[in-house]
Amino acid sequence: MTQLLDKNQTRLTPKRVHGRVVNIVAALLRKQLQIPNIYLNPKIPGVTLVDVLAVDRGGSGDLHAVDVKLVVELHAPAQRRALVQTLKTSPFHFKYLAVPEFAISESGLDFTTYPDLFDETGIGRIGILSFDSSILDASSMSSVTAVKVLVSPERFLVRGTKLILVEKFLAKAKPDMEVRI
Repeated sequence: MTQLLDKNQTRLTPKRVHGRVVNIVAALLRKQLQIPNIYLNPKIPGVTLVDVLAVDRGGSGDLHAVDVKLVVELHAPAQRRALVQTLKTSPFHFKYLAVPEFAISESGLDFTTYPDLFDETGIGRIGILSFDSSILDASSMSSVTAVKVLVSPERFLVRGTKLILVEKFLAKAKPDMEVRI
């Protein structure tokens, strides 16, 4: 299993590291989308958990979901498939997997040519975000530049029956981050 921190870094708990990554990913989405409403760790009944849900255009646009994985093993094909398979079944238009940069470099995997990111229907591709190990160090300043888009996502087809679950949540929930106009 890939080490979360090396010995020279100031230790953070996994919960705090996860929170830092979630925050920086949310900042990236705020920068990329138009007037997004962002929900952190939304608990949507009947839907796979994600770490960040951003709804474009003031809450009426496309749904962007990010699953953050702090410790991943990318060497085995079965483990890589399992990572993306759960995300593929979730009812969001754009789906991202955020993984540590060092896990990608250690595996030697080129995600740009990885076919399992594509939906079986041919409509949709999971985006890959990599985060810099500086995020893991308590003494570093967090910055949106610590997260990179390695593979841009492609829009998934979302059936109306699955979308209803998310829309019910959005009708009741208040965003954790929003643009105030």
